[in-house]
Amino acid sequence: RVAKTILQKPFEIEVGGTKYSVPQPSIATLIMASEILCQFPNVELKEDTLVIDCLRSAKEFKCIGNVFATLILGSKNINNTIETGKTLFGKKKEKVYDIISRKIVEDYTPMELTNMLVTLIDSLQIGFFFRLITSLQEVNTLKKTKTS
Repeated sequence: RVAKTILQKPFEIEVGGTKYSVPQPSIATLIMASEILCQFPNVELKEDTLVIDCLRSAKEFKCIGNVFATLILGSKNINNTIETGKTLFGKKKEKVYDIISRKIVEDYTPMELTNMLVTLIDSLQIGFFFRLITSLQEVNTLKKTKTS
């Protein structure tokens, strides 16, 4: 895993029988994923009503497939399309993003998604992103401030 990170080699992940090459994450990809995650509500789960709370709040997480599609495709490939059939007027195209998002929501169990998420998070280089943000915050703190 360390060698893949250092060499910046993409890895493959399978969704719905199709293998996708997951690119190394860019800041744009992390920002896009963060924007989707911000749409998730803060749900307070209580131990004695856990099942009911989970079922009641599940509708709030419809865009979970979008998070996975974003992390799998990366920001540069988010608008890629593929031919999915033909119509009277020509070829029918669909965004790969929409296909992945739909398959994630319709075809995967919570356990399978958790395992996939762990694999994706391992590739995100969060430690490096955290260091970058921390360094930039320190620079901002050290900046001279104007006094009147």
